[in-house]
Amino acid sequence: MQKQFAVLEVRKIKDQGTLNRAMQHNTRLIKQDHCDQKREYLNHYSRNLDDVMALYQEKLPAKVRSNAVHVVEFVVSASEDKLSKIDYIAYFKAATTWLSDKLGGQKNRLGYFIHEDEDNPHLHVLVMPLHEGKLTYNRYLGGNKYQLRTLQSDFANEVGQPFGLERGIMNAGSKKRSFHTYNSLVHAPIPKLPIMELPQISFLFLRDPKEYAKETLEKYIETIQPMVTLLTQKARLAEFQEEEIQKLKRENSARAEIIAQKNRTIAAFQNMILEGGSKLEQYRIQIKEVLEGQRASPKPSRDKPPTSFER
Repeated sequence: MQKQFAVLEVRKIKDQGTLNRAMQHNTRLIKQDHCDQKREYLNHYSRNLDDVMALYQEKLPAKVRSNAVHVVEFVVSASEDKLSKIDYIAYFKAATTWLSDKLGGQKNRLGYFIHEDEDNPHLHVLVMPLHEGKLTYNRYLGGNKYQLRTLQSDFANEVGQPFGLERGIMNAGSKKRSFHTYNSLVHAPIPKLPIMELPQISFLFLRDPKEYAKETLEKYIETIQPMVTLLTQKARLAEFQEEEIQKLKRENSARAEIIAQKNRTIAAFQNMILEGGSKLEQYRIQIKEVLEGQRASPKPSRDKPPTSFER
């Protein structure tokens, strides 16, 4: 039986420009030749580019070493023929939580992005390696290949194994294929529920019940299970997205209250300006009247008797 592997890649991002380019790729603002644009609507992004960059700026320490790793980008996938048969949305969800916890917790995560428009569905997770307000990549991943290999082994054991995935062969490398070679059931239109034909029973020759059950199970796996897997994946994705929608609603409600408070403050300032403007206009009119009154008043005549001072 062919082994099925969990795939985890680790990429270092050391500046804002590299993060921006990575986000343009992750949110498909930059079109990729190897992506199927007809399937782009299947992708799911937890945050857009502007939100991620704003969050990055908010979390970035004031003092950063020139060679510091600002963001770690994890890419999660699995063997193609296996990934189309498992609940990969649940797999991606477990991976997102596990990887975030490995780099300081959910508070350090900038976002996650599920791509279903390439040859194999995969997940990108962006996490800032922050600890006590500092970028400390070496604290989490040790800064050497051995530590990364340990991370990949732990990932396969703790995240991949529950989904039937194993640790990949070290230093074996990976090969990307064109999306035209990938025809997963997940991306195909949902067909009508297939009719399963049960194996025939011969009454002349009694069959071994175990053999009959085995043949029936094989028929089920061949005809019904792909449909069940497909519907399960779609349902899990909908559940996953619903959680994010509710989270965004809560965030938007909080932002709406902040905006409402700011609008009330602005309105109060506007009223103060209007009231102040009215008073200033009254003062201007009064000053104008005083000045005009002074110009209109007659000058004292020299024919009058001189004052005591003039005497």
